[in-house]
Amino acid sequence: MTRIDTGAAAAADAPIQAHGTDAADQAAASPLRDAASITPSTPAVTRSTPFVLVGRFLTAVLLRYWPIILLLIAWPTWLLVNGYSRAVAPSPLDVAGDIVLHPDVYVWPVVWTALFAIGGLILGMLVGVVMGVLVWMSPLVSGLLTPSALILRVVPVTAMIPILARLFGYGSGTVVVIVVILVFFPAFSLTISGMSSVPQSSRDLFAVLGSGLRSRVWRLHLPAAVPSIMLALRLSAPIAILGVLLAEYLLSGVGLGDLLQSSGDRLIYQRQWASALIATALSVICFGLARTAERKVVDRVT
Repeated sequence: MTRIDTGAAAAADAPIQAHGTDAADQAAASPLRDAASITPSTPAVTRSTPFVLVGRFLTAVLLRYWPIILLLIAWPTWLLVNGYSRAVAPSPLDVAGDIVLHPDVYVWPVVWTALFAIGGLILGMLVGVVMGVLVWMSPLVSGLLTPSALILRVVPVTAMIPILARLFGYGSGTVVVIVVILVFFPAFSLTISGMSSVPQSSRDLFAVLGSGLRSRVWRLHLPAAVPSIMLALRLSAPIAILGVLLAEYLLSGVGLGDLLQSSGDRLIYQRQWASALIATALSVICFGLARTAERKVVDRVT
């Protein structure tokens, strides 16, 4: 009777053990299935349609050139709202048409204005830096040059043009002199500021090493002023274009300033407006080039 009960119990336990084994296998396999279910699937490669590419391009253009786009929209709107005729203010199409149909009229004025601006900018920067170094080195020179620099900065350049014309003539030389007067003061003041920004510890080190004044200026203070000098270059680049335009308008017979005056005298207003727009674009280009040069030089010396 005991054997029969033992065999029955073993037979009854066999399905339970088999069921328990299956449950254990399923429990062991479930983490694998869960891991497989949460494994990120490879995203499908999507191809950009032409409409998407065009949309991205237009968005990039809008974000970068929105001031120009706003100007092109506001310009004809302003003319339409006020009812101005072409004799008073030309439309953007009139201005663009004159530039496209008569490019030879603008080429040489742009070249002359750019050359005068570059020459005056270089000379003005040199004068400003040299004056700043001399003023920083000598209190006596500072007492002589600083008041003169302030006077040249405070007096409007239009008030000095008749005097400068009497001194230097009514030619291209006076145009360069006017640009130098407008440009030198930022370089002058920022050079002094940059040379004075050297830490006291660096000054003490050069003093302990027995460096003379010239050595300290050339090896310590002037390199420290390079970022300030490049900042002066960036600020003065568009001012140089403005100075050239003013001088050409009042004195010289070449350049965009002269084209502005002659177009107004002959009532060719679309050419006059086109000259002003080209001068503005030239100022922006000069500012951008000066900013690029500033970044490269500052990154190199710092």
